[in-house]
Amino acid sequence: MQKKQMMYNENYFDCLEEFIDTSLSSHTCLHIDFCRNQVGDEGVISFSSALSNCTNLIELELDLRWNNLKVQGASELGLALANCKLLSKLTLHFWGNEIGENGASKLFFAFPNFSCLSTLKLNLEENKIGAYGAQIIGSHLQQCPSLQTLELNLMENKIGSVGTSSLSYYLANFINLKNLALNLQSNNIGEQGLSDFCQHIKNCKNLLTLKLNFAWNKVGIACILELCSCLVKFSYLQILSLNLCGNQIDKSHQQRLKIKIKKLKRLVYFFVSNYS
Repeated sequence: MQKKQMMYNENYFDCLEEFIDTSLSSHTCLHIDFCRNQVGDEGVISFSSALSNCTNLIELELDLRWNNLKVQGASELGLALANCKLLSKLTLHFWGNEIGENGASKLFFAFPNFSCLSTLKLNLEENKIGAYGAQIIGSHLQQCPSLQTLELNLMENKIGSVGTSSLSYYLANFINLKNLALNLQSNNIGEQGLSDFCQHIKNCKNLLTLKLNFAWNKVGIACILELCSCLVKFSYLQILSLNLCGNQIDKSHQQRLKIKIKKLKRLVYFFVSNYS
């Protein structure tokens, strides 16, 4: 077990038993690292029971990567998070589990309670979310009215064009969002999915930072240029990062893309990756 004090009275734990044996209601900032601890659903249920008593939490970072979590664990965690109504910053690392679309639905049960949440970082890479799971995530996220920073990693979840369209439909409601990072790499997204994404994302007109990863999907230059045409309308955008590796874009297309991007008047930094 390792326990150490960090800045801003944040407490760090990598041992479940030691965390449970603390004054739970006194915590305001927590960093929980159970990465590769093989806690499984049973361990997450015990952790969730304790977390539900942390009613004064303002910041939480929870690392549960590679722990063989499934629907039950995600469900119990969602119920526990629902009690943490003061959260303003939440980071969840779930990479390499198998919560699926049902687990996503249960996990996001808590989100309507997060009226104070301004920063949300979610890593759900390789969790078998699927198209319906992406829709569920979007529908719950839109119930966080104070959200200004959103980082969402759905890499390798087979959400396809349908899931991308559904997710972006709900993202369109985040008109006050300032920072968005979206990783949809390797999700079998086609032309229609990216086209729908373009139509919806243009409503997020107050973005300062936008990072999009559409690498290794099935999109061509027409949709990419459509995306850039939408981005040109973002009057405040300062930082733009696009990862388009593994799509149907050659060097000449990439040059056209950069010309479009340079029309963003306030842009101080942009990066386009398109290696094959």
